[in-house]
Amino acid sequence: MFIRAIVESGVGHERGQTLAEAEADGQGFAAKLGVTGTDAAALRAIPADQIVAAGDPDIFKGELPILDGRVLTENADAAFKAGRTMKIPYLAGSNSLEIPAAFLGPRREAMLTFPAPRKAAIVAAYGGEAVFAEHAGADLIFGEPARALARDQARHGAPTYLYRFSVLSAAAPKILKGAPHASDRQYVFQTLNASPWPTDARDAALAKTISAYWVAFAKTGDPNGPGRPVWPRYDGKDKLLNFTNDGPVAMTTPDAAALDALAAAAAH
Repeated sequence: MFIRAIVESGVGHERGQTLAEAEADGQGFAAKLGVTGTDAAALRAIPADQIVAAGDPDIFKGELPILDGRVLTENADAAFKAGRTMKIPYLAGSNSLEIPAAFLGPRREAMLTFPAPRKAAIVAAYGGEAVFAEHAGADLIFGEPARALARDQARHGAPTYLYRFSVLSAAAPKILKGAPHASDRQYVFQTLNASPWPTDARDAALAKTISAYWVAFAKTGDPNGPGRPVWPRYDGKDKLLNFTNDGPVAMTTPDAAALDALAAAAAH
């Protein structure tokens, strides 16, 4: 049903529930809202604001996606690793600071609990405790999976392109030390009028360039084209295209050592 794929700030190492587990969770959720049994009319009668107020599914508990055994039969990373994905052109990446540490709250401590020797190795790979504290949570959710899945897709023969989105408008809130989650969208679709903060001529020029890569990939499976820096295919040399405030720059993954250390720790 599709011949190429673009994954922007996707996750990838989350564990899905079985259908039975998901159904049990659904029954528990309905019970919190006063509905038991299988009364569909009673479920439909629950006001939308009550459903929203009851809370979102928690991806960290495996509540998304659901391994129903038909549409989805295994976790994404297992399929990528084994080469059971479609061998189609694949473009993926993440933003430079998807979620500032302060926004992760108590969940951050649970995510980054490693045995002391492993944590020490990760902190060293980041170059110090301050960088680790700010970036590791977001990298564990977004940056490391984007690179890992791209590596597996490329290893099994599919044309693959990896990016890092590091653009941060001059008028962005000063609390942001890197490009946050979803801030790439208004550049890809050239909808800077939807930006949550003001943009300027520099942003408009960057949006035109970034959008051109995406359009070319959608048309041909290759993001490259005249008038733009070459976006190297992702292969054993671990090259990506970093979208910076000064324009796109092809480089080796800048935090490869930190992502490798995270991956090694998570594997244990």
